[in-house]
Amino acid sequence: MKKSTILLIGIFVSLIALNLNAQTLPKTGAALKASENSVELKKGQTTTLDITRLRSKSYQKAKFGSIKINAPEGLIAIINTDETNIDLFNIQLETSGDIVNGKYTLTIQGEGRNASKVKGTMLPR
Repeated sequence: MKKSTILLIGIFVSLIALNLNAQTLPKTGAALKASENSVELKKGQTTTLDITRLRSKSYQKAKFGSIKINAPEGLIAIINTDETNIDLFNIQLETSGDIVNGKYTLTIQGEGRNASKVKGTMLPR
């Protein structure tokens, strides 16, 4: 009895995971998803976040370029690519000493091949 219950729970969890994954994928092209919705930095601080490129079913084998970040003056964004996953980018954000306190929006977009098929993302604050 215990083995069948455990197997049933495992199948149920797998179905939920597949359903959640299907809901996050774009219908066409690709979309960028940030690991954080917002980031708060003080002057001189550094933080990192991950950007994942989610591909639609029809674009699973498509070639894409990197990403680009439009950052305000005083904010430095360094993009590192993951060597094992071409759809994962690690972003290091740094503030310079001359940045003015306030709320800023970062725009993260696709770059290079098929960039027009990548829905960008914005990171407020």
